[in-house]
Amino acid sequence: MVVSISSYSDGRPVAEGWNKWFMPAITRTSEREFCNAACITGAIFAAAGQAHTDGIIAEVLTELVMGPVAGVIIGLGFAKAMDWVQDRDYMNEAAGGVAFVAAAFTVYLLAAQIHGNGFIAAFVAGMVFSNTYRHDIHFISKFMEGAGQILTMLAFFAFGAFLLPDGIGHMTVSTVVLALAFLTVVRVFPIVVSLTGTGLPMRDKLFLGWFGPRGLASILFTLLMLEAFDLPTEPELLACVSLTVGLSVLLHGMSSVPLSLRIGAKPEKNRP
Repeated sequence: MVVSISSYSDGRPVAEGWNKWFMPAITRTSEREFCNAACITGAIFAAAGQAHTDGIIAEVLTELVMGPVAGVIIGLGFAKAMDWVQDRDYMNEAAGGVAFVAAAFTVYLLAAQIHGNGFIAAFVAGMVFSNTYRHDIHFISKFMEGAGQILTMLAFFAFGAFLLPDGIGHMTVSTVVLALAFLTVVRVFPIVVSLTGTGLPMRDKLFLGWFGPRGLASILFTLLMLEAFDLPTEPELLACVSLTVGLSVLLHGMSSVPLSLRIGAKPEKNRP
C-alpha cells in the first residue's frame, strides 16, 4: 500500500526542461497517467487487504466501475458545453479555468453519490474532456500556472506545518531507507522499462523517471486511508509518506533547474 501511495506522480516533469526540449506528448503523459491509475487501484486494494473489512472487495469493484461512469458523463458533458459556449464566444479565457475546476469538483461529488471512486472519476473525466473538446485547451495550463500554483503552495505549507513534523516524529532507519527507495528504484526502474522501444536515450529515460515528484496526491491518499481504515501500522505509513514527500520537495527542487537545463541544451540533431 505504501508503494502505491508513494509512487503516485503528481505533476508534469520540470517545466524548464520541456520549454527547451521537445518530446512527443504521448511520451510525456502516458507513463504518468498509466502509473497514476495503477497506483490508485493498488492503494485501494492494499488498504482493503490490511483492514479485513467484510464486503470491501465488492465495494472496491463498485468504485472501480462507477468511477469511470461518472468520469465519462461529466467529461463528455463538460466538453460539449464548453464547445457550445466557445462557439458563441460567451466565455472569456479566465472563466474557462474556473469552470474546469468546478467540473472537477462536480465529477468527484457525482462519483461519491453513485458509490464510485472520485479520483478515478476525475482521471477519466480529464481524458474524455481532452479528447472531446474541439477548441484550444491552453486555458487550463494558464489557470494552473496562476491560481493553481497559489493553491499548491498553500497545501504544501500545511503539509510542512502539520504532517511532516508528525512523520519525522515516527521516523526510523527503515522508513528513511524506504523513502529513498521510493524516490529512486521504485519510481525510476518501471519508467525506464515502460519506455523501452521509444528510441529515447537512457539519459532521457532516467530524466523522466527521476522527475516524478510525490506530493499532494500521496498526502491526500494517506489521509483518506487513515480515516477510512483501521490500519495496524498507521505511524509507519505516515512516516514513510511524509519523508518521501519531504525528500521529494528537497531533492527535486535542488536538481530541477540544473538537470532540465542540461537536458534542454541537448543538440538539435539528437532530439526526438
